[in-house]
Amino acid sequence: MANRVEILSPVGGPQSLTSAVENGADAVYFGVGKFNARRRAENFTLVELREAVEYAHDNGVKVYNTFNILIKNHELREFFDTISNAYASGIDGIMIQHISFARLLKDTFPDLRIHISTQAAVTNTYYADLLSGANRVTLPREFSLDQVREFIEKVGTRLETGVFVHGALCFSYSGQCLFSSLLGGRSGNRGLCAQPCRKKYNESYLLSTRDLCLVRRIPELITAGIASLKIEGRLRSPQYTALATRVYRLAVDSYYAGHFRLPENELKELAFEFNREFTEGYMFDETEITACESPKNRGLFLGLLGPDTTLTLHEPLSVGDGIGIWTKDGIDGAVIKKLKKDWNWVASAHAGETVKRCITVRTAAAVRFRRCGRNNQGK
Repeated sequence: MANRVEILSPVGGPQSLTSAVENGADAVYFGVGKFNARRRAENFTLVELREAVEYAHDNGVKVYNTFNILIKNHELREFFDTISNAYASGIDGIMIQHISFARLLKDTFPDLRIHISTQAAVTNTYYADLLSGANRVTLPREFSLDQVREFIEKVGTRLETGVFVHGALCFSYSGQCLFSSLLGGRSGNRGLCAQPCRKKYNESYLLSTRDLCLVRRIPELITAGIASLKIEGRLRSPQYTALATRVYRLAVDSYYAGHFRLPENELKELAFEFNREFTEGYMFDETEITACESPKNRGLFLGLLGPDTTLTLHEPLSVGDGIGIWTKDGIDGAVIKKLKKDWNWVASAHAGETVKRCITVRTAAAVRFRRCGRNNQGK
């Protein structure tokens, strides 16, 4: 059998590393120092790196460091020194945006894997000749599956391909956004994006994209010949890393076992932890990419408030749960302090049961309730 597809998990810090490894990642990627596209993440110091690599390798997991930002001339010495020190710590590979560095790095570190970031915008197969020092390229999220297949067929064994399968989408092509840089001097291409796309413009979040989720497409992705399935989320919680890794691990393993199964329960837990509504993106011709109502976590849909102020639950609900109240006037948050079912006060209710509204809302029309997870925005 050909090599199995790799599940590549995001790591924001030491806790996330444990989450990824314990839930089945084949490889992890994270930043060391300042030359990475998620400088706001916890990341690792060079001192911490060796221990992290040893832990990952002891569990059969590869480590890729991210050096995937644009480098200025006066930073070149420090940039290459940092890579050299990371290499000495035993990492398996690095991710870079500058394609001009690929050959130099491969000549200097022959056994170090060189991966080209999606921000390099490698959009056609002629790049394969320019990337003779690279082992892998992460293709743009804007590619259709047919374009991915064609790229793989034409490049052959010269270059592995990876694609993003889960997490945040960037409003700009291949993540090459200048909005944050122009607006506030914080460039996404320097790892400092302030996420202005998640702000409100003209009373709507016009630029806020949904979250990618391709777990249902695992069979098609594997048969296309993709080498690595990359999960986005180095700014998200360790719990998110654990759940996302587990969802894709279970799906991939079921495919190779000959009976592909969507891990419905785990996927629901992942959506509860963080989602901005899921989309299958450009790869599968989705036209609804943005979610203009809110850039925050949506949690799970609970139900619509009826005219008699009752709510038939789509998900379980307990006293103490946080909920989002979506109305035509906006979104409010609340905590369930009491719950009534069949005229009795109860501690919890199951999906399918009807409960009496126990919170105040500003309108009686079209009120949607969502059971919310952590109220973080992530990337």
